[in-house]
Amino acid sequence: MTCGRLRREGLIRRIPRSQRYELTSAGRRLVVFFTKTYSRIVCPSLAELDPALPDQIARQTALGRPWRQFERALDARIEAAAIAA
Repeated sequence: MTCGRLRREGLIRRIPRSQRYELTSAGRRLVVFFTKTYSRIVCPSLAELDPALPDQIARQTALGRPWRQFERALDARIEAAAIAA
């Protein structure tokens, strides 16, 4: 987003007599929301999808099981397509 768009959305405001900006309270709330979402949801979820994660641990996670099944099915499909070609 550009500064103009952030300013129009009310997320930042210009500091008078300077070329600097500061976050508004709405901007701060949005930053905190995205930071918490990233640290509490995105990072742990990506860790569950790590291919280096041992299968025994991956099978115990909610995302790990279906992701490993998807990887196996995709590998089988690729192998079958290579044989057919």
